[in-house]
Amino acid sequence: MPKNKPISSVKVNELFTSFSLDYNYDPSDYNHELASLIFLWEDQGYVEIYQTIQDREYGRIKSSDEDGNGKFIYQYCDIYHARVTKDGHDPLVVVKFQTDEDDPTTEHVSLRFLSDHDQLFGTIKQKNNRGHLKVIRDLADDKIIKGDSR
Repeated sequence: MPKNKPISSVKVNELFTSFSLDYNYDPSDYNHELASLIFLWEDQGYVEIYQTIQDREYGRIKSSDEDGNGKFIYQYCDIYHARVTKDGHDPLVVVKFQTDEDDPTTEHVSLRFLSDHDQLFGTIKQKNNRGHLKVIRDLADDKIIKGDSR
């Protein structure tokens, strides 16, 4: 069953475009889809967080901190992802909840970058290569940390 997380707003991190381009996604190709997601979340005043594939729907987000086998991914702690399009599997928008500076009792959704499942979680072939998974996870974690300072 999805859980509703209240939000005050949705903000696009100033490094969003740069980081998305690093993953070979141009956010301008998805302006309409991203605007629709932002509108949905801000209009609702919350984001739905789901855990099981049965609860997956457009507009809902999923925690990124576990792999397909339920193992914790420390680099993705407090990171979430959502599908950008209603019909597609990829791209994903990576998001994080952040405390609002104006009102420390509320949080907003911070859009961090666009990527896809293979680039964030590894291809099926790569999932058994711990060294490669660490490299791709550390890369995403570095982007999240850099975005935290903006």
